[in-house]
Amino acid sequence: MQKKTEPRDYKNYDYLDAAVKKNRINELAAHYAALGWVCVDSRDDKIYKDFKCVVMRRPHCVAHKDELQLLQVYLEAAWNRIGRAEANPCPKTLAAGLVLGVISLTAMVLGLLCGLSVLHFINSFWGYILFGAGAVLAVINAVICAKAYRRELLKTREEAVEAARIIERVHLDAAALTDNACADGAVTEVEHAR
Repeated sequence: MQKKTEPRDYKNYDYLDAAVKKNRINELAAHYAALGWVCVDSRDDKIYKDFKCVVMRRPHCVAHKDELQLLQVYLEAAWNRIGRAEANPCPKTLAAGLVLGVISLTAMVLGLLCGLSVLHFINSFWGYILFGAGAVLAVINAVICAKAYRRELLKTREEAVEAARIIERVHLDAAALTDNACADGAVTEVEHAR
């Protein structure tokens, strides 16, 4: 049975719900803490065993709120780029390999069936030619996909490194902004915790 979470105080706080892999939760919490967010609850995801659902809150009154919101957009975009890179590092190669693989397999099966006179819309000679063309296409597909895979994997890794740089830059910029008090002089929750 899942524990009951405390009611949310929308009058005084903004809330943010996020799903993150368990091994990255501390990293996420640290980056969002620089934006003024405090983790108030976390629980295991109901569907994915390696994910946690995190609830964060931040007081409405935060100095430089617009700048922090923009930094948060950059942070989330960078996190999403890294997540996509981890989930499927070579989507173009995979799509091209599957399409060409299906075409070559179809040509081979049709060629074989026509060559063995199971299907009669192409004579046996052209059936074997179609089978051979499908086999050659399968070999060419494998070679091209192997080369494209290496190139795309390298590009994806570079994009992930760039996203990590963006995350670090956002973290530093946000940490510099959250060292200030609210406009009305109240101390933010992050400053109070220091």
